[in-house]
Amino acid sequence: MKTTNWKDFAELIGITAIVASLIFVGLQMRQEQKIALAEAYNSTLMSRFELSEAFKDDVGIWLAGSSGQELSDEERAKFELLVYQLNDNWFFMYTQLRQLQSEEELQFMVNRFARILYNNPGALEVWRANEAAYTENDLLFDSARPSQYWPDAVAESVSNLERKDVPRDRGALIDF
Repeated sequence: MKTTNWKDFAELIGITAIVASLIFVGLQMRQEQKIALAEAYNSTLMSRFELSEAFKDDVGIWLAGSSGQELSDEERAKFELLVYQLNDNWFFMYTQLRQLQSEEELQFMVNRFARILYNNPGALEVWRANEAAYTENDLLFDSARPSQYWPDAVAESVSNLERKDVPRDRGALIDF
């Protein structure tokens, strides 16, 4: 009987150790996810800063191009680059966060970017003209197999705004 008690006691200690190690692993995974999310947000902040610097240098071109005014060839090239940088900024935020966030939070990001395009018709026109290039970018970063690719999600969100005929907010020229 003493052998059985010793054996039961050893099994109890083993089970307790396994449960404790699982709890530790779970806490460690939660901490690593928080760290990854913090790093993604930090990267996003730096990316937004760089984007705001680009827009600061060419704000007149952005204002003219986004409202559909006629641009010189040089201004048009700069404007298209600004739209491409804007898309890249939002796309890379989306890519970084798609493994850490829920589908609803990702859709919120898509909707915010779509709203920027919708509020700036000239930028929307340039974005639509280059949509195929954005799909190629998404295929390169297809590590998480999203339910919907970035340009498809953005195009659908813009279409929803257009279908509902949502008033454009010209006061919100851009939302980083």
